[in-house]
Amino acid sequence: MSTRAASLARSAPSPDGRPYRLDMPTIFLSSTIRDMGDLRSAMKYWLEQQGFVVFASESPDFPHALDRETVAAALAPIDDCDYYVLVVGARVGALVRDEGISVTRAEFRHACERRRKTGRPHMLHLVRREIYDARRTGRPAVVSEEEWPAIQDFLDEIAKQGESGDPNWLRSFDTFGEVVDVLRATLHVSGPLVRRALEANLQWELTTNTRELLGRNKNTIRPHALVYPDDLTLPSGVADTVRIEPREAYWMFLFRLSLRASLGRSALDECINSGHFLEYDVTTHAFVVGPLQRSLLELRRQIESLEGVVGTINSDETIKADITALADGARQKREAEVSEFTVRFLYAAWSATMNVLRLNRALYQVLAGVPATIEVPKLTPAYAPDEESKMSEEEISEQDASDWLRSAEWRVSRDEEIAAS
Repeated sequence: MSTRAASLARSAPSPDGRPYRLDMPTIFLSSTIRDMGDLRSAMKYWLEQQGFVVFASESPDFPHALDRETVAAALAPIDDCDYYVLVVGARVGALVRDEGISVTRAEFRHACERRRKTGRPHMLHLVRREIYDARRTGRPAVVSEEEWPAIQDFLDEIAKQGESGDPNWLRSFDTFGEVVDVLRATLHVSGPLVRRALEANLQWELTTNTRELLGRNKNTIRPHALVYPDDLTLPSGVADTVRIEPREAYWMFLFRLSLRASLGRSALDECINSGHFLEYDVTTHAFVVGPLQRSLLELRRQIESLEGVVGTINSDETIKADITALADGARQKREAEVSEFTVRFLYAAWSATMNVLRLNRALYQVLAGVPATIEVPKLTPAYAPDEESKMSEEEISEQDASDWLRSAEWRVSRDEEIAAS
C-alpha cells in the first residue's frame, strides 16, 4: 500500500465516526534530504519490503495537506505513525521560518511532543559514526563551520535526559548494513511482515483446531482420540466381523462422538500457497520443500484424510448400524459384533486425528520459537497394525514417484500389468 493510500485509509471515517486504523505499522522517516537521498531511498525500500508503510517527504505519495502551511503539512503525518526514525548526518537542512531551527529538528520535537501525550510514535535515532565521534574530537571535515554548532546542539538535545519516557539513545552507523541491523533489532523484524502475518493466522488456526480435538478429564487435558482402543486384533478380510468387549465398545462409541466433520484450514492453505515457507537450495539455485513446508503439506493431507474418513463414517449405512451396535453393547454390557470394515475406518479416523495433533503441536512450537527448527513427528499409518508390514512393502516412496515421473516410458499393456501382479 502506498503512503498516500495509507493516509487516506487512516483519515477516512468509519460508520461509527471513528477513523479507520491500518493494520500495517507506519514509519515517519526524518532526516535532511539532499545529502541523505540514497540512504533514505534504500531505507524506505527495505522497510516497505518488510511490510511497513513509510512516510518520506520527498516521495510523490507523501500526504501534503493543501489547507496547511508547508511545515505543518510536513509534521502532520507524524501524528498517525507508529514509529519515528531520525537519521542525523552532516547537514542542517532547510530552516523553519521565524523559529531558527531546521525542519528535521522541528519534526523531532513534534514527535517527542506526540509521544509524551499519546505514547506514540516509538522513536529511533541514528547518526553517522563520524558525526557521532566528532562530538568529542571536534568538527569533522564533512561538516561546515557554519553548520557544526547547530548539529552539535541538536545531538545534545537528542541525547540529554528529558522528561520521563523520552527516548535519548543515539545509535551510530557507517554502512547501510548497520542501519538494517539496528532496524531489525529495534523494530523486531525477523522477516517480512507478510510471513509474520501468515504465521500469526496459522498459530490461531492451529490453536482453534486443536481445541476441537482435545477434552478435559478432571484436571487433565488430553486428546479425545486417546480413548480409542488402537490395539484391537482384526480378522483378515473386510467382510469379516469383529467381536468388541463392552468396555472397548464404549470407548469406540465415545471416540465416534468426538469426531469432527471438518477442521479449519484456510490459514494453512494460505501459508502453503504463499511460498514464504519454502527453502532456498544454493546448490540447485531453486526453492525446495524443506521440513517446515513438508509439515504444512502433510498436515493438509492428514486433515483431508480425516475429513474423507469422517464423511464415510457419517454416510455409510453399515458403519452407522455398527455404531448403534457399539452403543447397545456398551449400554447392555455385552459384546458388540461389528464389521471389520467399520473398525478399520474408525482406526483410520483415529490415526489421522492423532497425526493432526502431532503436526499441530510441532508446527505451533516452531512458530512460537520453542525449538529453533521444526521437529517433524513420526506419524501413525492410516492402516491398522496387522496390515502395516504388508502396506509398507507396497508403499511408493517419493523417490519412486520422482523416478517414474522422470522416466521416458511408462505405459504398459493390461496383460503385462496382470502378469506382473
